[in-house]
Amino acid sequence: MGHLPYMRDSMPIFSKIKDFFGNSNHSFATLVLTFSRARLLRFCFCCVFLGASFFSNSGLQAQQVAANVSQDQQSASNQVEGNALDSSNFYPIPKEPEKDQEASAVFLKSVTEHIIQNRGIQNFYQIPQSENIWLENILDTDRQWHQELEKLEKDYRAAFSTFVNDKSGNNSNSILVKQYSKAISKLQSEIDIIRRQIVQINVDQQIYISNLRNIPLISLVAVKMPFTAEIAGTGSNGEELQNKSIFRQIEEPVLAHITNMHSKKLNVPFQNGNIRITFLYPENITRFDDEANEYVYLFQRVEGFPFAQGVTSVDNRGEKNLTIEIFENDQEIETFLNSENVGDQRLLNWLKKELAYQKVNNDYSLKTINTRISYFTMFRNGLKEDIEKIMKSIAELEKKRDALDQDQQNGSILEKLAKTRQAYENHYLKRKIQTYEKYTLEHDVMFSSMKKPKSKKSSSAEANNLILDSRIAANIPISGRPVKDIFADILLSASQNRSVNLSVYRERVYRENVEQTHLVQGELEWNVDREEYKILKLTRGSVGSRTQFVIHLAKQTYLSSNPSFPSPKTGVCDSEIYFSQGKFSLNKSARAELAKASRCLRKYPTQRIVVTGHTDPLKPQYGEGSKLNNVQLGLRRAEAIMNSLTKDGFDSGRFTITSVGAKDPMSTGKSEKSLRKNRRAHIFSSPEI
Repeated sequence: MGHLPYMRDSMPIFSKIKDFFGNSNHSFATLVLTFSRARLLRFCFCCVFLGASFFSNSGLQAQQVAANVSQDQQSASNQVEGNALDSSNFYPIPKEPEKDQEASAVFLKSVTEHIIQNRGIQNFYQIPQSENIWLENILDTDRQWHQELEKLEKDYRAAFSTFVNDKSGNNSNSILVKQYSKAISKLQSEIDIIRRQIVQINVDQQIYISNLRNIPLISLVAVKMPFTAEIAGTGSNGEELQNKSIFRQIEEPVLAHITNMHSKKLNVPFQNGNIRITFLYPENITRFDDEANEYVYLFQRVEGFPFAQGVTSVDNRGEKNLTIEIFENDQEIETFLNSENVGDQRLLNWLKKELAYQKVNNDYSLKTINTRISYFTMFRNGLKEDIEKIMKSIAELEKKRDALDQDQQNGSILEKLAKTRQAYENHYLKRKIQTYEKYTLEHDVMFSSMKKPKSKKSSSAEANNLILDSRIAANIPISGRPVKDIFADILLSASQNRSVNLSVYRERVYRENVEQTHLVQGELEWNVDREEYKILKLTRGSVGSRTQFVIHLAKQTYLSSNPSFPSPKTGVCDSEIYFSQGKFSLNKSARAELAKASRCLRKYPTQRIVVTGHTDPLKPQYGEGSKLNNVQLGLRRAEAIMNSLTKDGFDSGRFTITSVGAKDPMSTGKSEKSLRKNRRAHIFSSPEI
């Protein structure tokens, strides 16, 4: 079999010789016998010459082909990494994969194409560059969405503030300075609202910092100790290690190591903290010293909780002759194993892989915390800038004059308000969130991890969007199956058991109240429109004596929001506005009463308003001595009320005006005092109208 390549490469020479002599029905041997001896010698010489030339060219061609293949492999590898975030490479996730018969085909196709693109499964111990790029992209996408939200909200607030200020000056035909006190009161109220929002942001930040007690930073720890009966029964998952006194000794150095490594990278102070051992390398590693003393080596994944108060509750007795080594880089791992003369290549590979992923996880956690703290600062500073602008408006309010055409000015302001409102709403009605998910299958049990951007409100490790560990799938057979089928089943099981926790993406947004006097706060509730994924890494490897199937995903979820705002209040408003005899214009006392009525009507902006005009009954044909009859005079009075309120910012669509003339008098007396009570307009509003 070793000569087959040579023979395969030599086959073309026979074809060339055959082609050289033409396509003949005679055999090659018959053809040779017909030649003379001289010709036969010349023919053999030609064959040798042609053969040498051919094999020389074949060797050069083989070298060129090998070089081209190497270049193609490198180009393909770069192309795979470069296309890691290409949106065209994402596959749709069925909404109900357990009911969708095509779901399995989609997952199998994605696995197959990934294996083809990478020319096999990837290295178990290496982190693909595409994973680091995707983790950075998660933070960048979330940061850009929040920055754009803050910018559009600021533009909307500025346009609304300009609209309110302009409307307050439009209520009268005088310059804005005549309403200085009223405008100052409104602007000061807006400042008070913004200050309360700043207080709420500070409270949210403190809650977030408090919830960081559930967030771990991971360390890789080696412990050398004398072999004892207590340690002999220790399992490999780290759960029973919490109550063993010998492990109490690693808490202080682990927390000190985490503080030295990471505290300067955060703007959040560390607390006393505690630790938890989450994984112990499953192989028993022991060594005898020169005096025949047996020592055991334990390699552990330790989660430190530097933001938590208190320490681990275990027996305070320490184990003598305990040596603790906390690794920071690959060189320290190799130095320790060589100096102690323990372990094998499997242990070395696992330690290096574990340390690499711990660094990725810790860096992501720290960046995420810093990013979330920056959000609080960004929104808080934005609100402070709004206060400064309002204060400047208050200082300059007396200098303003109504020098422009108010109708044209108001139209421009309304157009800008509508434009900024629409841009603000268009942004928060749609959102794309990106996450990183990892699934590991070991002994028919699948584990998952997820990374995603932060939420504003969070009360647990899951809400803080760091690493989640849970057994979410089982009964995936391994033995005797193709690798791609196993990975396809992992994806199918994950899609059936994993759902997006939409509560962590709630955001506060604002809109105008019905009367456009101030902004009201609401929340965004999200719905999933569609999801898609891309495979970042697909591999199989060994952890000790165990085999793991691992798949890493980049996931994109497209959301649409349903803004939820407080329902307007309801109530009853009932007022009487009185007029002079035969008149339908508002006098000074009528305006004062109407101002009181408007304050009540503003409290219930969704209710309809009925205005009914009345007159006294003395002169039915000519209402109260005017040129109008009683019904016409009552209607004019109702219209005067409506026009005054609409100029004050009320929606004209809320009004119903009517007149009953003198048919419904409040007083039946004929004295002037009784007659004045009938020269009126009745304003009424309630939820039942």
